[in-house]
Amino acid sequence: MSRRAALGALLAAAALAVAGCGGEDAGPRGASFAPAGTDVFVSLVTDFDSEQWEDARAFVARFPDGDRFLAFLEEELLLPGVDLEGDVEPALGPELGIAVLDLEEEIVVGFTEAEDPEKLAELLREAGKEIVTREIEGWTVFAEDAQALGAFEDARKEGSLAESDDFEAVTGDLVDEALLRVYASGEGVEGAFG
Repeated sequence: MSRRAALGALLAAAALAVAGCGGEDAGPRGASFAPAGTDVFVSLVTDFDSEQWEDARAFVARFPDGDRFLAFLEEELLLPGVDLEGDVEPALGPELGIAVLDLEEEIVVGFTEAEDPEKLAELLREAGKEIVTREIEGWTVFAEDAQALGAFEDARKEGSLAESDDFEAVTGDLVDEALLRVYASGEGVEGAFG
């Protein structure tokens, strides 16, 4: 199983596991940081000690060999010499956000409130990715080039995704505490795929 397929399976299982859980916060903080015109927004809770991850692990463990599957995922997804608690958690902070600003132009930006931005830069280097990072209002923002980061900063001047009527209409009734959230703008998807 490839790393991408394994991660996808875990995220899908985790999303199902927490779909029925309620909460008290108002959804992902990243929605207040992502630009209003974002075509696709993904938010993943990266606090691995959180209730969302506990629920996801418990859900996957219900399946035959679920514990072995989780151990396999952790082993396969981590780079050699990288420790989940010591390296990944401080690098990602409590939430990882991905904003696809433009589906047609494929402008993709990631962002997190990294506890240790140097750990994040180190992880990105070890993954063999040529990534540019920038600090914006306490968030570490990263993309393949500085042009994408500039586009992200410019787009933020128009307001945040959380303030968007479309985002509120689509996500307003969802449970607050979810491990994974994905939002796609109807206008952005239509523009990209006709």
